[in-house]
Amino acid sequence: MGGCSSEREISLQSGQAVYDALHGMGLDVQAIDLRDDQPDRVRDLLLEKKVDGVFIALHGRFGEDGQIQKLCEQLGLPYTGSDAVASRRAYNKIITQSTLLAHNVMVPDFVTMESQDPDRIPATVASLGSYPFVVKPACEGSSIGVTVVRDETELRRAVEEAWGYGPYVLIERFVPGRELTVGILGDVPLDAVEVVTQRPFYDFTAKYQEGQTEYKVPADLPLEIRHVLQETAFKVHTVMGCRDISRVDFRLDPELKPFVLEINTIPGFTPHSLLPKAAAHAQITFDKICLTLLNLAYAQKKEKKLITADH
Repeated sequence: MGGCSSEREISLQSGQAVYDALHGMGLDVQAIDLRDDQPDRVRDLLLEKKVDGVFIALHGRFGEDGQIQKLCEQLGLPYTGSDAVASRRAYNKIITQSTLLAHNVMVPDFVTMESQDPDRIPATVASLGSYPFVVKPACEGSSIGVTVVRDETELRRAVEEAWGYGPYVLIERFVPGRELTVGILGDVPLDAVEVVTQRPFYDFTAKYQEGQTEYKVPADLPLEIRHVLQETAFKVHTVMGCRDISRVDFRLDPELKPFVLEINTIPGFTPHSLLPKAAAHAQITFDKICLTLLNLAYAQKKEKKLITADH
């Protein structure tokens, strides 16, 4: 938990919740606060701690981008969640949206900025039509660096801000409607959760500041629409090569058409987090989530050993 990304504080909250759950069940568990993202030093730390498995509660860079997963694979350690390749692909919103578009999954119309040339911004967004647009860094979570813009002045300012998080920026057509999310646990989609906030959109403040947002579990939608959301979320999870856990975020337009915004391979485990809320509705306790993910991690490791032994 922890790490060096912009989501460090959220990761510490997630990690503490997971630690408390696992420790409360009598497991021999250590809370490892990573303050370094140099692979060699992290490798040495894991060897020093003598762990035999890793529950990854690292959000953002080094946690969701495949780096810690690759390191665990090199050390032969079971770990929770998607593998290094799927994590790296899903972490990049441009790769995600391009992949989903190729598999006939509805995503908002989008363009990308891959060079830091402010003069190219107006021409780049011309194909999106009229404002508003949504500007996002390609590789950030928790809505960090995300801005809804309504004119060219706001657009230029938002793109400049997004460039502060990396060289690649995604600009999407804003989809009016409702904010929803579907969690996947053990490769089974949970019921849809609707997010209702008074903020302009579900931004960092709406996600983590008390009293800013209301969550409806399950979403107040016709059953067939909730099923469509679940089916679409599972397709996204599968197409991106994810395993064991993910969360797919949607905008549902006024015609009840779902547009996929992104997939999160390490959803939050804070008191505000969405997947635990959906799991609780399905009578799955937080302890059960944590234990399920660990069991799945060890099952993957056993499967790999058997495959190796057979060859």
